[in-house]
Amino acid sequence: MWDEPAIAAMTALKAAGRQLPMTAVDLVNEVAIELAHGGMIKGIGAKQPYAQGEAIARACILSLLGEQVASWVVLLGIRVGPENVVESYQVVWHSVVPRGWLLARS
Repeated sequence: MWDEPAIAAMTALKAAGRQLPMTAVDLVNEVAIELAHGGMIKGIGAKQPYAQGEAIARACILSLLGEQVASWVVLLGIRVGPENVVESYQVVWHSVVPRGWLLARS
């Protein structure tokens, strides 16, 4: 998970009393909350695990049916900023934002 190095760096910077604009990959709660509240995280490149699974499943089924499929399946990430963090979370995780998430302070 690529969010873990960002969280570790953010935690260390906060402990040292420093602020540094950062971006992260993976839309997990801790970095999303930091982004939503205008903290150090300024943007996130979110993967789409459910959509990726669906794309791979389709490719597997087509292959089993004898159809030609690409040898590599990839989806573009989603650009997540403060203006679309809630919507993006719901798209990525196929669920509503956790209760109290927007009220949390990092």
